Parts: sequence; C-alpha cells; structure tokens
Amino acid sequence: MDNRPEDFVGLYAERAVIGLPPNWFSGPSMQLVGENILIGTGGFSGTIGMETVGETLWANIGGENGFRVGFDPEASGKNNLFLAS
Repeated sequence: MDNRPEDFVGLYAERAVIGLPPNWFSGPSMQLVGENILIGTGGFSGTIGMETVGETLWANIGGENGFRVGFDPEASGKNNLFLAS
C-alpha cells in the first residue's frame, strides 16, 4: 500500500495529459501534464507542467535585448527547457 488510510476517498493518477487546441498557438501546440497527482480529502498534491507537442517551441523574452527560450519535446527527462542568445 502507499500509506493512505483504508477509508481514503479520492483520485490518484501516475500521469495525466490534457491537450490544448492547436489553434491557440502559432507554432507547435502544447499540453498540460500532471504526474503523481493525488486529489482527496486532504487537498491536492503532485507535479503540474507543460510540454510541447511536435517540434521545439520558441519564445522571445525581453524584446531586442532579451533572450530566447526553447521547449524541446525530444529532450530526455524533464530537461526540455533551454536558453539561446
């Protein structure tokens, strides 16, 4: 067992994915991802994030003097965020 009491009422999901509509994005679309989600009488716990679907998604931050951020769906593990000048 995972240390929850026998009378626990709630939901557990090892991984949950909610795809976002592609027309919300001018490039690759994204999806909301939850890992080890536990929702019950004690509240909510787990990890929530976003992943790109398909190719790398680029975002410019800070205008002309700023930098670019890329989300690479092909990167292994959780290290799919990188910076470029």
